[in-house]
Parts: sequence; C-alpha cells; structure tokens
Amino acid sequence: MASPQFTSVLHILAERAEWKQLAQYLHTLHTSTTSDEVRRLLLTTEGPLGWTPLMLSCARAPANVIQLLLQCCPESATVADRSGTFPLHFVSSWGEERDRESSGNTDGHGNGNEEQKAIG
Repeated sequence: MASPQFTSVLHILAERAEWKQLAQYLHTLHTSTTSDEVRRLLLTTEGPLGWTPLMLSCARAPANVIQLLLQCCPESATVADRSGTFPLHFVSSWGEERDRESSGNTDGHGNGNEEQKAIG
C-alpha cells in the first residue's frame, strides 16, 4: 500500500517500485496530454521532504527507468528537495543498492527492459 505522503500516480508508482507501470503511465501521458503537463507532473514535489518522482526512482529504479524520466523532463534533475538534495545525490548514495536490485535487468517484480520500449 502506498504511503499517504504521496498522492500523484507517478509518485506512488515510484514509491512502490512499479517500474513497468510507471513507464506505461508515462507513455499514456505522452499520448493523452501535452509535454508541458508531463513536465509539470514530473516536477511536482510531494511528501515531507519534497521529493519528485525522479528522486524516488533514483534510489531503486533500474538505470533505464531513470533515463526515461530524464528524457521526459530533463529539468527534473535540477530540482532539490527540502534538505537541498538533488537526484544525483540519490543516485550516488543509493546506486550500489539499486544496481544490486536491478542486476539481471530486473527489479524483482519481473520488470526488465520493457520500460524503455513503453515510450519508444
């Protein structure tokens, strides 16, 4: 169950580590709304620390999911949370753990390289 601190679909999917669903949702957004709206959603901060979907993903997502989020909204890499932490800090702090979880191109939920195909 998602934490009550996150309310947007993108935040909830990232928190739940539902990488395939996150990629599919981004694809749906791209086909049903404007790129400005997609960027607005990816720049939205939520929770007590003010995290974006990219920040939540940087801790645990496979690299191709992080790449997909950055392709959709490059400026999300320049947003800091309330403590001044940028997404790059999440990658450097949690990257080794993330890489262990995603070894073999899977996140433990059977989600491999499908994420990149969802937008492509």
